[in-house]
This record gives sequence, C-alpha cells and structure tokens, in this order.
Amino acid sequence: WCHVMAHESFENPETAAVMNRLFVNVKVDREERPDVDDVYMAALQALGQPGGWPLTMFLTPDGAPFWGGTY
Repeated sequence: WCHVMAHESFENPETAAVMNRLFVNVKVDREERPDVDDVYMAALQALGQPGGWPLTMFLTPDGAPFWGGTY
C-alpha cells in the first residue's frame, strides 16, 4: 500500500505543494528503521487508531506525535 499512497497522494503536484508549504515531510522505511516504526506505531495505537502501514504521523515541533492514521 505504500506505493499506492505515494502514487495517489504524493505524486499529485497540488497535494505535494500543500504538504511542502505546511509541513516538514520525512519518509521513513520501517524495514530500515524498525526502531522509529515501533515508536510511532505505539503512538498511533495510544491515540486509539488501528495500526498498519503505510503510517502517517503528525508531530509537534518538538517531535511529539499528536495525530496519525493509516492509508
């Protein structure tokens, strides 16, 4: 599903422009960084959301997760 989300969402020039204007976007490969995946998957579940991938997580400027979801 990661490649589907990338194609349907992030390859859209209008979506990319909004994302780049409003956010600092970071893509993490969960297989290369399972430690990062573990932190944000736990945060997503603590927010009451079901786990899964691809995971999108929104963080405060100091790195605290406050909202997330899956595709």
